[in-house]
Amino acid sequence: MSDFSIKTLIVIGENVSSPVVLSHSPEKKLTLPQLIAISCGDDNGNVAEVELDNESIARCQRSADYIDRAVLTAAELSKNIVDNSEIDYKQLIYGVNTGFGNNKDKPVKSYEEACLLSENLIYSHLSAVGDPLPTEVVRATMVIRLRAFIEGRSGVRPELIFLLRDMINNCVHPLIPSQGSLGSSGDLCQLAHLAAVMIGGGKAWHDPEFPKNGADKSNLIKGIDALNSAGLSIPSIPENLKKTGSSEIHLAPKEGLALTNGATVSAAIMALSVFESSVLLKTANIIGSFALQSLGGFSRAFDEKVQNARPYGGQRSVAKDINSYLSDSNLVNAAALGHHQQDEYSIRAIPQVHGAALNALKHTKELIEIEINSATDNPLIFIEDDDKPDIKFNETEVSDWETYSAANFHGEPVGLAADYLKIAIAELGSISERRMQLLLDPKNNRGMPANLSTGKGGLDSGMMLYQYTAASLVSENKILCHPSSVDSIPTSANIEDHNAMSTTAARYLRQVLQNVTKVLGAELLVALQALELRVSNDYPLTSHSGLKIDGIFSLNPVAERVHSLIRHGTKDLNGIMFISTDADFYEHPPGEAIELAAQYIHKGLVLLEAEKNIS
Repeated sequence: MSDFSIKTLIVIGENVSSPVVLSHSPEKKLTLPQLIAISCGDDNGNVAEVELDNESIARCQRSADYIDRAVLTAAELSKNIVDNSEIDYKQLIYGVNTGFGNNKDKPVKSYEEACLLSENLIYSHLSAVGDPLPTEVVRATMVIRLRAFIEGRSGVRPELIFLLRDMINNCVHPLIPSQGSLGSSGDLCQLAHLAAVMIGGGKAWHDPEFPKNGADKSNLIKGIDALNSAGLSIPSIPENLKKTGSSEIHLAPKEGLALTNGATVSAAIMALSVFESSVLLKTANIIGSFALQSLGGFSRAFDEKVQNARPYGGQRSVAKDINSYLSDSNLVNAAALGHHQQDEYSIRAIPQVHGAALNALKHTKELIEIEINSATDNPLIFIEDDDKPDIKFNETEVSDWETYSAANFHGEPVGLAADYLKIAIAELGSISERRMQLLLDPKNNRGMPANLSTGKGGLDSGMMLYQYTAASLVSENKILCHPSSVDSIPTSANIEDHNAMSTTAARYLRQVLQNVTKVLGAELLVALQALELRVSNDYPLTSHSGLKIDGIFSLNPVAERVHSLIRHGTKDLNGIMFISTDADFYEHPPGEAIELAAQYIHKGLVLLEAEKNIS
C-alpha cells in the first residue's frame, strides 16, 4: 500500500478513517459512510482517500494472468485454422476472445485482436446522452467499480486498478452523461465514458479542490489532459502485446468488458440516495415534531404501548424519535385544554407513515450494501490460487476455462429497490405538505393567523405560496414514482431480452429525494414560524368553538437549537428570517428561503443540531 497518513473524517457525526482500504475480505466491507466520505466529502469538506489491500491486488494479478494464458492458448491452437467451424469453442471465453451480444459466437483469434476488442468496445459504447452526472455520483461509480475489481474475478491488471484509484484520489472526474443505460449488461454506455478517460479518450475535469470549490464544471478538458494534469498516465501496453510490436493498444484482453460491465452507476446513485434518505427521514421526524408542538398536539399517538400493539420496527423507531424531540415541551397536549380529542392524520399517523418509509429504507440499505461489495462482471473468473491453474471442466461443460458467463451485471435488484425507496420517500413529502397546509389554514391551526402572517389581512399573503411550491413538488413526485423496473425493452437481437432499467429508477429516486428535501425545507420554515407565533403568546391556542387556552409557552430544547441554527446561520449558510409582513420578501424571496432550508437539511445540519444532548 502507498504511504498515506491516517486521518479521521466525520460524516453526519460518524467517524470514518482515511484512507479507506478496499479489500475483497468479507470482514472489510465498504460501508455507506465510507462511500460518502470518498464521493462527497465529510462534514468539514474533507475527502477521504482510497487505498487497496495487498492480498486483493495479488488476486487481481492472478486472474489477469489467467485470462492472458487462456487467450494465448486459444490463439496458438487456432493460428493455422481457416474455417471457424474447426475451432475448439471450449477454448473461447465470451467477451474475451469472442464478440459481444449477438456476436457472441464469432471468435477473435489472436491476442492482439483480443486487446483491440477491449478498446473497440469502449469507443463503440460511448453512446450516453444528457446532462453530466453530478461529481459525487461519478466518484461513487469509480469507487464501486474499483471495489468490484478487487474481488479478483474480473481479469483486470493491477496497473489499471491503481490508475482508477489514483484518479479518485487526485480528483480526475470523467464526464459521464446521465441517460442511455438500460441497467443490464450493466450501465454499459456510461461506464464506457469512464473507461475512455482511463485510456486517454473522452472528457474529464481535474478538480483538485473538490468538494471545497463546489465542483467547478467550467474547465472540461480531454481525458488525456486531465490525467496529465494530475500527474497520471494511461496504462502501459500489455506485456504480451509488446512482443507483436504494437504500440497503440493499452487494454489487455477482457479489460474493456470488465470496465463497462456492471450496474455500477445505478448502484452509485442508489447508494448515495440511501444514505441521504436516512438523514432526510430523521429530519422529517424532527420537523413533524415542530408541527405537532405548534398545534399543541397530542403525545398519546406516540406512546410506546401503541407501537407495541403493532410492532413494526420503523413505526417503533419513529415514535421513539418523536418522543425524544418533544422532550420538555410545554406545548405538547396543550390542545386538550380546548377539548380537542385527537390530531389530524398528518400529525397522528407520523409513526405509521414515516415508519413505513423507514422499513423500506432499512430493506433497501441491506440490498445496496450487498451490491457495492459484489463482483458484478461477466464472465467471472474463479481461480483461487496458482497451485491449480488448469483445472478442466468435464466434457459436458461449455468451456475449458474457469470462467462463468452469468448475469451479475443485471440491475434488477437495484432497480426494484430504487422504485420501492422512491415511493417511500415521496410519501414523506406528501404528508409533509399536508402538515404545512394544516399550519397555514386558520380554520385548523388552532388560533394562528391565516398563512402565519402578522401583516394586514388582505394585504399580505404570508407563507401561502410555500404550500403551493410543496404541492407542485409532491405532484411531480407522483409521476416520477411510476416504477421503471416493470419496463423492459429487448436489445442486441434479443440476446439481451430482459433489461432492468435500473439507472432510470435510480435517477428518478434521486430527483424524488431532492424534491422531498425542498418540501421539508418549506415545512421547516412554516413550522418554525408557527412555533415563534405560538410562543410569542400573541396567538393563544384556540379550539374549534373559539375557546382560548391560557398558558405561557416556550420552545423546548430541540426546537430552540434548530430555531437558533436556522435564524442565525452558519459560516457557510446564511440565516433565514422570521416573516413579519410581505415586505420581508422583497429582499428575501420565499423560493430562495426554501432552497436554503433544503441545504440545511441535506447537509445534515438540522439533524445534528436537533440530536445534540440526545442519547
